Amino acid sequence: MPRLPIYDIEASFLAALRASGQVVLTAPTGSGKSTQIPRMMLPLLPAGERILVLQPRRLAARMLAERVAEELGEKPGGLVGYQTRFERCHGADTRILFITEGILPRMLQGDRALRGIGAIIFDEFHERSLHVDLGLALARECRQCYRPDLRLVVMSATIVAEPLQAYLDGCPHIHADGRCYPVTTSYLPPAPRQPVTSAAAMAARQIIASGEIGDILIFMPGVYEIRQTADECRRLCGAASVSVLPLYGEMPPEEQHQVMAPADKRKIIIATNIAETSLTIPGVRIVIDSGQARSNRYDAVRGVNMLETRPIARDSADQRAGRAGREAPGSCWRLWSELEHNAKPSRSLPEIQRVDLAETLMLSNAFGFHAPAAFPWFEAPPERAITGAQRLLEELGILRKNHGGLSDLGRQLLPFPAHPRLSMLMWLGAQAGCFGHCALAAAIIAGRPLITGRSGGGEQRRQRRQDARQLSRAEALPQSDFFTLFGLLDAARDGRFDLETCQSLGIHAGAARDVWRDAGEYSRLAQRASWPTRDEEGREIAFLQCLLRAFPDRIAKRRDAGTLLCLLADGRYAELSKDSVARDEPLLIVAEIREGIASSGLQSSKLSIGLASGCREEWLWEFFPDEWVDSDDISWDEKLQQVVSRRTLSCLGLLMEESIRQQPDVTVAAEVIAQRLDEGKLALPGWDDDVEAWIARVRWLAEIFPERQLPTYSEQDRQAIHRRLCAGEYSFRAVKAKSCLEAARQQLSPQDRQFVDQMAPAQIMLPKGRRMRIEYRPGLPAKGRARIQDLYDLKSEALNIAGGRAKLLLDILAPNMRTVQITDDLPRFWEVHYPRLRSELSRRYPKHEWR
Repeated sequence: MPRLPIYDIEASFLAALRASGQVVLTAPTGSGKSTQIPRMMLPLLPAGERILVLQPRRLAARMLAERVAEELGEKPGGLVGYQTRFERCHGADTRILFITEGILPRMLQGDRALRGIGAIIFDEFHERSLHVDLGLALARECRQCYRPDLRLVVMSATIVAEPLQAYLDGCPHIHADGRCYPVTTSYLPPAPRQPVTSAAAMAARQIIASGEIGDILIFMPGVYEIRQTADECRRLCGAASVSVLPLYGEMPPEEQHQVMAPADKRKIIIATNIAETSLTIPGVRIVIDSGQARSNRYDAVRGVNMLETRPIARDSADQRAGRAGREAPGSCWRLWSELEHNAKPSRSLPEIQRVDLAETLMLSNAFGFHAPAAFPWFEAPPERAITGAQRLLEELGILRKNHGGLSDLGRQLLPFPAHPRLSMLMWLGAQAGCFGHCALAAAIIAGRPLITGRSGGGEQRRQRRQDARQLSRAEALPQSDFFTLFGLLDAARDGRFDLETCQSLGIHAGAARDVWRDAGEYSRLAQRASWPTRDEEGREIAFLQCLLRAFPDRIAKRRDAGTLLCLLADGRYAELSKDSVARDEPLLIVAEIREGIASSGLQSSKLSIGLASGCREEWLWEFFPDEWVDSDDISWDEKLQQVVSRRTLSCLGLLMEESIRQQPDVTVAAEVIAQRLDEGKLALPGWDDDVEAWIARVRWLAEIFPERQLPTYSEQDRQAIHRRLCAGEYSFRAVKAKSCLEAARQQLSPQDRQFVDQMAPAQIMLPKGRRMRIEYRPGLPAKGRARIQDLYDLKSEALNIAGGRAKLLLDILAPNMRTVQITDDLPRFWEVHYPRLRSELSRRYPKHEWR
């Protein structure tokens, strides 16, 4: 074997591990840490103890085990083995066991002391899956409470070590420099509206034409994009000269091995982020990066799981680029601009910050952490996500309300590696004699999409959908998308998951195979837990009732027969899939709610629902009698712009019946309208300048005569005016028709209104018969505006207002209505300023009177 860079730190690493028992190890990609660190650690362990090596993906766990076994001259299953959710290749002699991250919490659940395990290695920790965060916290707890001899190693190429060191009791940090060949990075953003799949294929053609040597690794977000890119590459790059190989997790192992095997032709490998880390793919010198990845995100506000295609962070982009420099100098072509790259976040968001936490919360309760805040998170998840998960588990009866901790039902569901509501679905099915249906439904819900969605295919699928609808009508069964899928899955299995057979059915062959595999694993776990798994005849109704009890928060009601819009329990609307056989059902149980993706690929706010089944109202009365709420509320109707009396009958938050009376109690109605005026949700068109002018007069006068204690039209005064306007009304139209000025004046007593009109007149009569409007502003002198000619013969006493406590400020205007003087001393104006102004203005305006 060539000497790998990781050997340079072997002595210091082992010394630190002996001294502390915990180490954070950072080393660049290609340094050999994933394959060699377990071998280095093996002599430290007592005979018979195993090293667990956690990997984020099944492919990495299996291939790393095969590589290490080969280096040791063995076959997998002996000294080196692996275990994923559905694969086991290890025996009594296995000392190094590569496992996927979800297995460790289950192992700790069975034995909190992890007897027989001497060390745990958390590889590629930077990917921060939910399982690895949970596993690290539980392993740390195991070491502190049961196994101080348990050794923990956290490894990554990009993780920041200091927070992990602090979390692991100040453990040492060892860094290996690694062997990283230079990688030239180029930015090649797609043309406007050009699909990233086409941009990647054109980049591959350009690279081949340039003569640059080496296999090409293209990163795409998902299987659909991989297939599109593969077709484009075969067309543009010449299928005869290159070997185009997809690489994603659901592929059969033999096809995945082709990527690693030598080939006669240049390879173009198109992969998801499964190829970001772990094993080196031989021959790769060039990376083409779409800059996208597909990841789950749970929105606790909407209660919706969303599978999003999002731009990757810079740490992920660096990981991908590093694949080109593991064996020799290489190049990376990024399908975005350098400006976009600099704007990317530096690190990817950990899964614990963005996914549903129900299963995690259930497991933490099983370990005795009844209060989520007491769990020793490396980084605590959002409080909102914890609250939502806890509420769901309590509604399902898995957690005890108020007291905390798992219920008896919750403990029965623990052995199942599934979302708690799916585990509950199968438990209910076992009690109701329809376990097989429930296990198959759980596998469908948890798995990748079964229907291909391709146009022009699936004739048998359409026929089976029609058959299912006719059968449901004949047997008076509610229609369900699951019954259609069950038939398609039976046909796929009968055809041994042949690709052509599955294509004719309109389903993915690999997804169908996975569903049957998962359902079989659920059945084995149920038998091990002594659950009854034999299905009884004619239990379709029981199956649908089990769905309802497992998804009580996912009931929906069709809005009307002419649309696919459905009302959800929280008042939002979602659109039922047009392919659903349940589209004639007025009441639905929905197993899937997703945020829609617009045809342009941009995220939209439209919700869509699938995997729908009909529901009977009497089932809600039978299973949820205490969840029915009959209420008679007075509320605002935005469309009618009035207050209405609305009587509603709801169950589990879903509106079942509603009747509206348009003339409710006027006292309550008036207060509803007034509150909307207070909050600024309604605007009074009659609240105009005249109203504001009156308010300004009163406020001004209140400053001059504080002893009168006039109102200042505070917020409370305005609210009182709103109630005066709304009195006896339930319609905003009637309120708008009333005089706002009169309502504002009535805030004062008749005596005070008369006092305001006398002491702060809105206008005064000038000698020639014109009226001069007076402007009042609190804190400033009252002010009037008039032309010079209108002020002739005006006595200075006329400028005294407020009973002589204030003088009016005059804005004196020329004939062109422009200000020539502002004064409160009219005699001085006539004596000092007027002669000069008359001389100037009379020449310009000779037709006007000048005295």
